[in-house]
Order: sequence, then structure tokens, then C-alpha cells
Amino acid sequence: MSFFSLRTIGARFAILASILGLVALGGALVSFETDRRQAETMEALREQAGARPMIERMRGAIYAVVMESRGLYLAADRAQAERFANGLRAHLRDTESEWQALRRVLPAELQGLADGVEPAVRAFITMRTDLARIGVEEGREAANRLGNNDQNRNAREAFNRGLDQLNEALTAVLDRETAATVEAGHRTAALLLATSAIAVVLVLALILWRVRETVAKPLGRLTAAIDTMAEGRLDQVVLPPVGKDEVGRIAAAATVLHAKLLEGKRLEAEAATLREQAERDRIETTRRAADSIESAVGGIVEALGRSATDLAGATDVLRGTAESAATQVREVAAGAQEASGNVQTVAAAAEELSMSVNEITQRVDDAAAVARRAVEEMRRADIAVGGLTESAARIGDVVRLISGIAGQTNLLALNATIEAARAGEAGKGFAVVASEVKTLASQTAKATEEIASQIEAIRSASTGAVDAIRGIGTVVGEVDAIAQSIAAAVTQQGAATQEIARSATVGAGGTTRVSDAVVHLSRGVEATSGAVKELQVISTEVARQGHELRGGIGQALGALRAA
Repeated sequence: MSFFSLRTIGARFAILASILGLVALGGALVSFETDRRQAETMEALREQAGARPMIERMRGAIYAVVMESRGLYLAADRAQAERFANGLRAHLRDTESEWQALRRVLPAELQGLADGVEPAVRAFITMRTDLARIGVEEGREAANRLGNNDQNRNAREAFNRGLDQLNEALTAVLDRETAATVEAGHRTAALLLATSAIAVVLVLALILWRVRETVAKPLGRLTAAIDTMAEGRLDQVVLPPVGKDEVGRIAAAATVLHAKLLEGKRLEAEAATLREQAERDRIETTRRAADSIESAVGGIVEALGRSATDLAGATDVLRGTAESAATQVREVAAGAQEASGNVQTVAAAAEELSMSVNEITQRVDDAAAVARRAVEEMRRADIAVGGLTESAARIGDVVRLISGIAGQTNLLALNATIEAARAGEAGKGFAVVASEVKTLASQTAKATEEIASQIEAIRSASTGAVDAIRGIGTVVGEVDAIAQSIAAAVTQQGAATQEIARSATVGAGGTTRVSDAVVHLSRGVEATSGAVKELQVISTEVARQGHELRGGIGQALGALRAA
């Protein structure tokens, strides 16, 4: 069964209201799915961004390894060398664990670059492990020969260069993926807004078109036809086509009513013609009787007899006419009663249409409720994205804290450099360490600045998502307002349907009065028939008395002749 073959208007508009609700629900679901995917993407970006602190920790571990190595170079005895060697091994274990954790969180496209850095990592860890063993077993001079040379420094520098390359490549990947995430969020929000608006406009246009074609136009034509019938202009009635819905059933009942009214009008015209003919026959009979009396002055008795005979014949004709009129009047009464029943059927169908319109109003109210629930879902999505913005703000606070610590570290390194300069030749080694710590603090500050810029991009994307969700909420709110307008229009149609029912009830009252008048007319015809019967009896009596008078006059004339 197709949508346009449904028999009731209520069923059609229930489907249209359901479509409107599904459009609103679909928009909410798409928005929820978009937010979920964006949250997953941001979570992946946060995991990848966690690789940058790992790189910085590895750099710190490298410098700690260097400091422990220099402690081995200067160790006075085996116990002191053992202490520096233990610290060196611990830092090497930290370096190894951080490197493995970094390999796990790096994007797939950077794994090849990490494979290129792997030999430098292995060389650095192996050489420093041997340094710890030699420093304990053979003393500081052997440790100095093994570690304090260009080969060792080149291995450390190669390790640092590899970490720098990974850091730069990771920064580029994060920048690219962040920009792509923001752009995808903007495109998705715009597409969702446009799709929702187009779908809502199309559904509302379909609803308005169906209301106009299946309810407004047929009801307008039906109202005009009933008004024309009420005014008595039956030959000017134009009824809408008969259909299967409520309006079609009312049109069918109105068509039957129109046919019955036409038949009643025809029968009424025939009854009037018969009454006029009977009246003309009665006048003609009276005239002929008067002419007969006037022409029969010389033979009053013979004329009286002939007049009585003529009167008897005329009463037979009049009796037949009265009986025919009574039959016609009974048919008119039956037609009027049937027409009254049809008008009552029209009134009942109009009341049924009114109930269907009320059901339509309820369905539209349900669609408005669904649209309001969609608005509430949009608000909850807005709150969720706002929470994402707050999380980004908290991450920014942590980044600022790290930047502050880096600044303090830089200051401490500067103080250490000054103290090493004061110490002279003995403080040169510590001056190198302080310089490296200062470089590490500068790199940390630079990394925190880049992280802050990424957090700001995330916050901007979240703000754009919030605006898009609010825009969708506004569109769904407009859908709610339009649904309420439709409910008001359907309420007006209900009022028009009630007016049709009232007009049909008034028409039923008119047909009832016509039926009553026909009953009175039937009674008059029956009374006329009774009077004709009495007239026939009287004419027979007059003829008998005429015969008796004629015999009496003959006897009188015979007696006169005899005399």
C-alpha cells in the first residue's frame, strides 16, 4: 500500500509527522556521532602529543647519563665509582623504557624515521653500559679513556640529532592532523546544518502540499456545494470527486443528498401539476353543470337527471385524480424521509472528519515534542563540547606550569654557569653541564609554546563545534515553531469541519420540515378523497330523487290531462 492510497487523512498526516520526527532525530544522531568521532580523534592526538614529553625526558636522561659518566671520570675510589655506575645504569634503563614507550605511541608514518634512529640509541646505551662496568672494575682512568673521547660524544650527538628529527617530524604530523581535524569538524557541521535544513523544508513543503490538496481544496468545494444546496440552487451545485478518505465519503453523501433533493423537487412539481389539473377539472365540471341547468329550464326534471349522471361521472374522475395525487404525495414523503437520513449521514461523516482533524492535531503536537527533545539533545552535546574546551584549558594550565619550571631551570643553569666560571679550571666540567641544562630548559620552553598553540587550535575547533551545534539547535527550534503553526492550521480546519457538520444538521432539519409538510399534504388529499366519495353518494341520491320527481311530475301531468 502506497502513502497516497491510505484511506484516512489521520493516517497520512501521522506518517508525515513521523517523517518530521525522524528527520529531527536523525540530525541529533548525526551530531552525536560527529562529536564522538571528533573526541576519538582528539584523544588520538593527545596520545601522539604525549610522545613529545617522552622525547624531552629522554634528553634529560641523556644529560643525566653524561653527568654520571663524568662522576666515573672523577671517582676517587671503587665505592664512589660504584655509586656513579648505579646511577648511570638507572638512567640508561629510563632511557630504554622511554624509547620503547615512544616507539609505541609514534604514528605509523614516523616508525621508519624511528628505525633510522634505533642504531644510535643502541650504540649510546651499549657504550654507556660498558663505561659503567669499566669504571667499577678498572677505575676512573680506564673509564676516562673509554668515555671521554670523540667517538662517545659523536654517539651522544647522533642520539640527540635523531631525537630532534623525531620531534620536528612529530610536530609537523600533529600540526597537519590538528588542522585536518578542525577542517573536518567545520565541514561536517556545515553539511549537517545544510542537510537538516533541506530535509525539514522538504518535509514541511510535502505536509503543506498534502493539506492543501487533500483537505483544504476538497473541503472548500464541498462547503460551496452545500451552501448552494442550502440556498435552493440545485442546478448550480458542483461537487468534488468521490474518494476513499473522510472528505471523499462526505462528498459521496452530499452527492446522494443532491440527487434526493432533485428528485424531491421533481415530485413536488408533479404534485403541484396534479393539484392544478384537479382544480381545473372541478371548475370545468361546475361550469358544465351550470350550463346544463341554464339550458334545461324548460325540462328541469330531465336536466336534473342528466346533471346527476354527469356529476357522478365527474366525481369518478375526481376520485381517480385524488387517489393518484395521494400516491404521488406518499412517494414524495418517502423521498423526503430518505433525504433527511442522507443529510444526517453527512452530519455524522462531518463529525468523524472533525475527530480525524483532532487526531492530526495530536500527531503534530507529538512531532513538536520530538523536535523539542532534539533541541535538548543538542544542548547536552553543547555541554559535552564545552567540557572538551574546559579540558583543553586545564591542559594549557599544565603547559604553563611546565613553562614556568623550564624558566626556573634556565635560571638555575645560568647561576650554575656563573658559579662554574668563578671556580675556574676546576669548574669547566660543571660549566658544560650547566650549559647543556640551559639548552634543555630552552628546548622545553619551546616545546611548551608549541603545545600551547596546539591546545589553542583545539579550543578554537571546540568553539566552532559549539557554534555549529547551537545553529542546529536553532534550526530544530524553528522546526518546533513550524509544527506548532501546522497544529494551528489543522485546528482551523477542525473548526471549518464543525461548521460543515452544523450546516448539515440544519439541512437535516429542513428536510424534516419538508417531510412534515408532505405528510400534511397527504392528509389533505385523503380528506379530498373522502369528500369525493361523499359527493358521489350525494349525486346518486340526487339522481334517485330526480327520477322520483320525474315520476311525480308525469303523474301530475297525466292527472291534468285526465281532468
